[in-house]
Amino acid sequence: LGSRLTVLDIWASWCAPCRRENRDVLAPLWAQYQTAGLQIIGYSIDSSPAAWRAAIVKDGASWLHASHLSGDAAPLMDTLRIITIPANFILDNQGKVIAKNLHGVTLKDFVRAYLK
Repeated sequence: LGSRLTVLDIWASWCAPCRRENRDVLAPLWAQYQTAGLQIIGYSIDSSPAAWRAAIVKDGASWLHASHLSGDAAPLMDTLRIITIPANFILDNQGKVIAKNLHGVTLKDFVRAYLK
């Protein structure tokens, strides 16, 4: 977990909205707030290790990443009851979910206000 805030982002290399979120929202947030206590953990539901790794590099997604590389059958999807991506959970420094499925400007504004 981040010292102040963690974004658990569920995505896939083949998901256009996920990739846009990586580049346009998460990468700028990471660049600006990683030293202020933000952690981002990307969890991919990819099945191809090559596609997953290539997307991380291409999107400039230099935060932590994990995947079971089992596609839609990823255990995390069932555990968290996720049926569509992109999805995310915003956690405080104790691991408590304080928001979920915030995207775009809404996510940027939430992180900015929380870390102020």
